[in-house]
Amino acid sequence: MLPQSVKRVLIVHQGAIGDFILSLPAIASLREHYQKAHFEIAGFPKILSLAYGRYYADKVISIDGKEWAMLYMERPIFSQRLVDYLSMFDLGVIFTANPNPIFVENLKRAGLQHFLQIRTLPSNGEQIHITDYILSSLNRIGLNASSMYPRLYLTKSDRLFAEGFLKEVGIRGDKTLIAIHPGSGGKKKVWMPERF
Repeated sequence: MLPQSVKRVLIVHQGAIGDFILSLPAIASLREHYQKAHFEIAGFPKILSLAYGRYYADKVISIDGKEWAMLYMERPIFSQRLVDYLSMFDLGVIFTANPNPIFVENLKRAGLQHFLQIRTLPSNGEQIHITDYILSSLNRIGLNASSMYPRLYLTKSDRLFAEGFLKEVGIRGDKTLIAIHPGSGGKKKVWMPERF
């Protein structure tokens, strides 16, 4: 169950760019539920640039480093800095394809007492869109999504870059543009062509 009074939320997302984008509706649902909370996302910096200052994250932090690697060890030695950091949060939300009991136990030991684990890949081979699967985890604990569609909040510089790029490759800006990326880093995550 979700805690009621939450001032600080830490989201841990270690997936690739596509996995992260497909998790955005769930992150948006959490933001809507805890509207006054401060949200930080831990993950890979290049990917998290899609979230920082763009509604989803007030702050981002890299998980590349020794301190975070300790969370995967059986007998870790936590730095005081990591303990202080994790203890600041009222709620942690861990997005993971494969839950790791050692990681979860170490998060608790290091100070993150209340958290949710959200699986990002069906374990039983169920044929369901990943976003629907992720949102079903939130639905089970009483959090309904306002939208199942990932949304990227573009900055002015993003728009200017896109306009320049499209112009450079000969695509006029007054045309509707649809991009489809049917591939994936894993066979289990490839969406069937007939479902497009």
